[in-house]
Amino acid sequence: MDGINVLVIEDEIDLRDAMVSYLNLEDAFAVGVGNLECAEKWLSKNTPDIIVLDLNLNGEDGLEWLKAKTLPSQTSVIIASARGEVIDRVNGFGLGVDSYLVKPIALEELSAIIGNIHIKKQSMPSLASQSEWILNKMDWTLKNKHHPEPIKLTKLEELLVHRLAQEPGEAINKKELITALNKKEDAYDLRSLEVLIRRLRHKIEPISGDKTKPIKTVHSVGYSFIEPIEII
Repeated sequence: MDGINVLVIEDEIDLRDAMVSYLNLEDAFAVGVGNLECAEKWLSKNTPDIIVLDLNLNGEDGLEWLKAKTLPSQTSVIIASARGEVIDRVNGFGLGVDSYLVKPIALEELSAIIGNIHIKKQSMPSLASQSEWILNKMDWTLKNKHHPEPIKLTKLEELLVHRLAQEPGEAINKKELITALNKKEDAYDLRSLEVLIRRLRHKIEPISGDKTKPIKTVHSVGYSFIEPIEII
C-alpha cells in the first residue's frame, strides 16, 4: 500500500487510532479525524485515494454527508459502520461506495480491501480506453462506443447494470442483484429479475447483435456483464 492516502472519518478515538496506526504500518499515509467538520477542512487542502467513513458521527449522518458531497473521481469510499441493515448497505452502494464493512471490523480485512481498490485503480486507465460500454448514472443511459445513440434505461435497469458493471466479467449472484434493486430477497419473485434481464437484453440486442451479450447468464449463480464497461 505504499503511498496510498487514506482519510479515516471515525468518532471512536480508539478505533480511529487503531485504523490509522495499522494502515501507516502497512506503508499507507493515513490521517484520522473525528467529525465531518474536520473532514471538510482536511479535504479542502488534500485529495485522498480512500476515505474510510463511519455513518454515526456524534449526531452527524455520514451517509447524508456522502450523498451531498461531491468527491474527486479518484477518491474511493469504504463505509465502516455499526449500521448493518440491508437498506443502509444498499443506500451506500447506490452512492458508489466501494465496500461496506460492519463493525467490529478486522484491520487486516480493511487493509486488504484498500490494497485491492488501489490495484484496480492502477489498471483503470487502460480499462477505460478499452471500454465498449459506458453507463451514465446521471441520465440512466447505457452507450456503446460504436453507436451514437445511447440506450435509455429505467431506474431498475440502471441499478442492475450498475451492479454488474462494478465487477465486469465476474458472476454476480441473484441475491446481490436483488439487493442492488432495493428489494428484499424473501419478498421478491425471481421471475421478476428474469423479466428485467430479458427486457434489458431486448433493448441492447439491436446494438450488440447478440441477445446473450453483453449480459451473460451464469447458470446456478446469476449474471455477468462480460464486456469492458465504464461507469460515469
